[in-house]
Amino acid sequence: FRREVDELNASLTYAMANGLEFSVWGRNLLNDRYYNVIFDAVAQPEAVQTYVNQPRTYGVSARFRW
Repeated sequence: FRREVDELNASLTYAMANGLEFSVWGRNLLNDRYYNVIFDAVAQPEAVQTYVNQPRTYGVSARFRW
């Protein structure tokens, strides 16, 4: 069994000459949902459990380089 996973991630960083950097980033921007892992359930015959991927996430960050 094969599957194709398309996940769109992006970031944009503005770096100033004084070492200060500002970034805007996003992960899984299309909010695609899929199973990361499928495994047999513990102590439950004929049952399976799964973990799904992370939902859409975005944020900002700042950093100073010496």
